[in-house]
Amino acid sequence: MRGQDTAGTEHRFDQVFHAAWSSAWMEPAALWAGPQADLFAFTAEWLAKGGITPAPDTTTLDGRRVFFNAFSAEGFTMPSALPGFRLCAEVVRERILSRYFLPFTVAVCEADLRGWRPGQKPEDAPHFEQLARAIFDMPHVAAASYSFSQPTQWTQEDKINGPLNEHAKTNRFDMEREVAGSMSYIHSALLPAGKSVSLMLWLATGAPGSEALDYCARIGVQSLTPAPSRSAGDSAVIAMPTANEVTANSWMHGENVEVFATAASRADARPTLDQQLATLQAADGQHLPALRALQRIATENLAEADLRHIATLGEILDDTSTALQARQMIVERQEKPSVADLMAIAALTPQHDDPALAQTALAAAAEKAPQIKLVGEWLQNSCLGTACTFSTAVEQVKPAIEVPQEE
Repeated sequence: MRGQDTAGTEHRFDQVFHAAWSSAWMEPAALWAGPQADLFAFTAEWLAKGGITPAPDTTTLDGRRVFFNAFSAEGFTMPSALPGFRLCAEVVRERILSRYFLPFTVAVCEADLRGWRPGQKPEDAPHFEQLARAIFDMPHVAAASYSFSQPTQWTQEDKINGPLNEHAKTNRFDMEREVAGSMSYIHSALLPAGKSVSLMLWLATGAPGSEALDYCARIGVQSLTPAPSRSAGDSAVIAMPTANEVTANSWMHGENVEVFATAASRADARPTLDQQLATLQAADGQHLPALRALQRIATENLAEADLRHIATLGEILDDTSTALQARQMIVERQEKPSVADLMAIAALTPQHDDPALAQTALAAAAEKAPQIKLVGEWLQNSCLGTACTFSTAVEQVKPAIEVPQEE
């Protein structure tokens, strides 16, 4: 950016630059509007001085995943749109698996092959099963389970099962039946001698939780989740990209790792029209229309960057209720809530409205950073009830404390 002052002297301001002391990247709107700089080229020049790292792919990062092929059970028993309406599994076997002798993993759903899914007929089961056996007989094809009935949630508190028809012969609706039971069926009814099954391929609409991953770990079963998307569960939402548009290839659940089959496409990661509209309106000073654009997005589709945008717009418009709600949602999604977000909640909570919430947030922040106590005391005595922000409190007491820097 270039400009002149009143004296006619030209000035230049660079948002992204390298210097003798380090490098800097300053784009306030990058998290929701996307970066204007090539961050990989920027960091490569900074860290490697023209080398090959960092690079936006897992193969360069850790030397693995040159490629792999995995077919889910979606559509396995459905007719294709090709002449004759042959089953999709038949088309895949003849046009892909029989032509390319590369390692493939093919997942099947037990209820689907047995004709127990809605709209199916049990008399078709022998044909479905024979087709699965023909695929698993191929030496370069490995088997995986797609569950017994394709449930969309995996918590033991609720019944775990997907939709079944009146012909289904089962009274078990739990984790063991869905995972171990389906694998037992595949091993005994579909696989040739010498082959086994030890991979669980999760549904795109039913991402596993900690309980499901713990169960698989206990019985020695590996698992793979489809590409993370905003509709595939909390873990995938957290893994969605922000500025760099590169998704995680795995995610930790306690001591277990959820591995994603592939990274989400850039189309998945791009902002929605409402997100783009909100960014443009906010940049133009149209704060209320920008807030309304973001509020039209379904809550489950709001990324953390969207929630921070909503909180900021709420504070600008003195809509403390909206700002507070957004901040609370941010903290609920964080495995380890940040001090800044906790303090913002305390600042946005009017004392006459919900003092307990303010006290809880302040206590949690003080536990994480004892030096924040003075900021909390200032908020409690001077700011609660006036919708001051955390940054305002910090500026007031900065001479007296060293504000903690968070990673």
